[in-house]
Amino acid sequence: MVTPKELVKFCQAMGVLWIHNLRWQIVVYSLLILCALPVKAQTTYATPQAAAKALFEAWRTKNRTKALQVANDESVDKLMGTIFRKQRKLTECHDASDTEKGLYYCVYGDSEDELLSVAFYMTKTRKGWKVKRVSFAAEE
Repeated sequence: MVTPKELVKFCQAMGVLWIHNLRWQIVVYSLLILCALPVKAQTTYATPQAAAKALFEAWRTKNRTKALQVANDESVDKLMGTIFRKQRKLTECHDASDTEKGLYYCVYGDSEDELLSVAFYMTKTRKGWKVKRVSFAAEE
């Protein structure tokens, strides 16, 4: 995987080259435009509960942009593709089992249907906690 610094150096190097071939000019200018686009930065949180709460609130308010700051695309797609039910409330937060060492999870239970509960699994990074995956009780 290319680091942002390497990408910037590449873009700068390609920007100063004069390319006579029109196809390559289009490719280079496309790369320069991509270099100028903002990079999606994920937000991390001081506690796993705070990360879970941020994702839950983003889901409740249907704020996909905010959800993507807390969790990966797959988790956000799964949540946003599921109807939010106001009956879901935080019911528990714990370290995950030995098989998932290093993960912490928070469950938002549904008071009307246990199978509609959702668990957010958080992982700790150097900067703080973020959501790694989402799992509905019906999937397990």
